[in-house]
Amino acid sequence: MNNTSQNKITNTIDLLSLITQTPVSLVTSNGETLYCPTVEDHHYLNADMARYLLSKFEQKNLPDNSPYIHLYSLSVLQGIVRLSESEYIFVGPVCITHISLDNSIEAFRSITSYEDTHRLHDLLKKFEPIDFFRFAGILATISNSYSNTDFSPSDIINNNFIENIKVGPFDQISYENASMIPIDSLNFFQNSLFSIISSGNMDALIKHWQDNLINTLIKLKIQDEDINYLCITFYPYMFQGAVNGGANIHVCFEKYIDQIRRFKQCKNIIECMSELKRSSYEYCNLVKDTSALDFMPDVCNLCVSYINDHIQEKITVDDLTHLTGIHRNKLYSIFRANFGMTVSEYIEKERLRRAVIYLESSHYTISEIASTMGYANQSHFITIFKKNYGCTPTQYLKDRSQNKRPSV
Repeated sequence: MNNTSQNKITNTIDLLSLITQTPVSLVTSNGETLYCPTVEDHHYLNADMARYLLSKFEQKNLPDNSPYIHLYSLSVLQGIVRLSESEYIFVGPVCITHISLDNSIEAFRSITSYEDTHRLHDLLKKFEPIDFFRFAGILATISNSYSNTDFSPSDIINNNFIENIKVGPFDQISYENASMIPIDSLNFFQNSLFSIISSGNMDALIKHWQDNLINTLIKLKIQDEDINYLCITFYPYMFQGAVNGGANIHVCFEKYIDQIRRFKQCKNIIECMSELKRSSYEYCNLVKDTSALDFMPDVCNLCVSYINDHIQEKITVDDLTHLTGIHRNKLYSIFRANFGMTVSEYIEKERLRRAVIYLESSHYTISEIASTMGYANQSHFITIFKKNYGCTPTQYLKDRSQNKRPSV
C-alpha cells in the first residue's frame, strides 16, 4: 500500500473514531498494530488476540471482502475489514450494552490473560454502548470506501448471522425499523455527495439535498434516535470528497472537528439534517475556492468513454456535467488542461475523426456519413469538415489518393 493510500486510511480511522466514539485501528496480518488514534491505549488488542481473531476471520465462509463480526459474548463485538492480504481494519471491541467486570472476564478469558481482560474492560467503559445495526454501518462504510464493495449494514449482519438474524444480541423492534430504510438509496446519496463535493458544484449539491435525502427521510418518518447511525457514513464521505476535490486536508480536518462539535449538540432529526447540509456546503466551498487544478484522470476517462460510446448522437456539455457531477466551468478547465481544447471542440474533433474513418472506407456516401454521425444535413457536415480540414470531403479523398492527405 502506497503512502497516499495509507494516509487516506489513517485519516478515515481518525474520523470514524471521533464520529462513532469506538476503537478503530489498522492491524497487519501478523497482529501488529500499525495505527490507532488513541495514543494512550494504542494496542487495543495484543498481537496474540489479533492473530486469533484473524484466524477466525479466515475460517468464516463469507462473501468476498465481506467484513467479519466476532462475538466475544452476546454483548461484546469485534469487527474486521480486510484491506489487503497484509492489512486489516479492526473496529472494537465494543459493547452493545454495559457489562460488569465479571461479564468481561467471561467474554475475554478464552483468548487473553486476566490482566489484559481488566485492561479491555477499562477500555470498554470509556465508550458508550453501540447498537448492532450502527456497528454494522461502520464496517460497511470502511469496506465500501476501501475494499471496492457495496455492502449495506443489513448485508453484513446477514452475511455473519444468516441463521439467527433476529435473535441473540439484536433488539427486534429497532432492527425492524432499521430494515425499513432503503440502504441502496442512502448509498446512492453518499456516493453522489462524494462526487458533487469533489467537483465543488454548489448548485448540484443544493439540488441533491432537495431531491434525494430530505424526501427519503420525510417519507420514512425516521425516528430521532435512529438518525445517529445513518449519519455515521456521511462525514467520512464529505471529508474524503473535499480532499479528493483538491481542498487542503488540514483545513478539512479542522473543519471536521468543528462540525462534529456542532453535530453533537443536535437534539432532533431536523437539527441533524440542517447540520449535515451546512457541513456539506462548507466542504463544497472549500473545493470551489481552491486555486489548484487537479489532473483528475478519472473524470477525463469517464468523459472520453461516454463521448466514444455516444459519438453518433447529440452530446452536450450538460450531458457530461450530469454524468460526472462536475460543474461545467471546472469541466472546461479540466479539458483545457488535459486536451488543450474545450469540451465542444473535443467532441467535434472526435466526431470528425470517426467520420474520416467512414469516408476512407469508401463504403458510404457523404450524405450517409453526415446522417450517421449526427450532422443536421450534408451541407452542415461539409461546412464543419472544411473548417477543420481546410477542404471538402470530396477534395480530402482526392488528395488522399495522391498521398496529400491534409491534417486537422
